[in-house]
Amino acid sequence: MKTIRFGYKVWCLNSDDGYLVTFDLYQGRIYEGNEVNEKVFGKCAATVLKNIDSLSEDKWSLPYNIYFDNLFTSSQLLTELNDRNYGATGTIRANWCKHCPLKSVDSMKKQKRGTTEFATDKVNKIMVCRWMDNAVVSVASTVHTNNASSKVKRYSQSEKKNVEVDCPKIVQEYNQHMGGTDRQNQNVNKYRTGIRGKKLYWCIFTWLIDVTEQNAWLLHKKSGGGLSQFEFKEQIAHTYLTRFGTPPKGAGRPPSCSTKGEKQMLEDIRFDGIEHYLVETQDNKIRRRAGEGCKKRPFSQCSKCNVGLCLACNLSFHIK
Repeated sequence: MKTIRFGYKVWCLNSDDGYLVTFDLYQGRIYEGNEVNEKVFGKCAATVLKNIDSLSEDKWSLPYNIYFDNLFTSSQLLTELNDRNYGATGTIRANWCKHCPLKSVDSMKKQKRGTTEFATDKVNKIMVCRWMDNAVVSVASTVHTNNASSKVKRYSQSEKKNVEVDCPKIVQEYNQHMGGTDRQNQNVNKYRTGIRGKKLYWCIFTWLIDVTEQNAWLLHKKSGGGLSQFEFKEQIAHTYLTRFGTPPKGAGRPPSCSTKGEKQMLEDIRFDGIEHYLVETQDNKIRRRAGEGCKKRPFSQCSKCNVGLCLACNLSFHIK
C-alpha cells in the first residue's frame, strides 16, 4: 500500500500485478475517518484498516497478506491485522525498534553485507529482521516466523563482479509483493488520458478512467488475451467511437484493419447484437458484399458495421 501523487493524494491497495482493489482519496483537514482507529493506530495506519473495511463482507474472511512501507507500519497495526487473521509485513524506521534486542543501525553499517539479525515478540507474534545490504534494511512481519534465508546476487565494488549474499526470506517476500502500486503507476502513466481541464478535480476524473482501463487490461491478460496495453486501450476507444460516435458517411470498401486491436474491436462490434439495422446504401449504389458465400449484388448495408449485406446473409454475418 502506497500513495499516488498527481496534485491529489490517493491511498491505494493493490495486488502484486498492479490491480487496484480499493482506494481512499486523501482529503486533508476535512477528512472524517474513524476517530477511534486514528487515535489507536495513527492517521496513516488507520487508512489501511479503512481500505480493508471497504471491501465487501464476503472478502473479509479471505487470508490476505498485506505489505506496506514504513509510513504505515506500527506494532498496533500488525497486531490488529493478525487478530483479523491477515498476514502483515512492512519496513520499519530505526526508532520503531528501540526496545528490540537488535544491533543499532550504526553498528549494522559496520558489518559486512549480508549480516542479519532477528528478534521475535512471541506475545504479539511479530518478528523483526535487520539486514545489511547497500544500506540497513529493517522489516517487521506476522507472516514469517523463522530465520530462513537464501542467496541473492549483488554487485561488489571491491571485486568488480556480482557476488552471492545471504538475504532473509522476509526481505525477499517483501520485495516480491510490495511493488503493486508502483506497477499500477507505471501502467497508468504509460498512456494517460490527454484531456485537459481547468477544474481542480479533473485530474481525479481522468485518473479514474486510466486506472479502470488498467484493471480491465490486467483481467484481459489473466483470461488469456494477448493484446498489449496500447492495443487494448485503442480497441476501447474505437469501440466507443463506433458505437456512440457519428457513423461514417459515403459508400466504399469495409475499413481495413492494421492492428490486432482493431481486428478484435471490429469483431466485438459485429457480434454484439445491438442495433445492426439493414438500410439502403447511399445514392442506391452497389456495395461490396461482406457475407460469406453470398453472390448477390447488395444495394443495402449494415448501419453499424458499414458493410454491404443482403437480407439473406445479414443474420448469419452477425452471429458467430
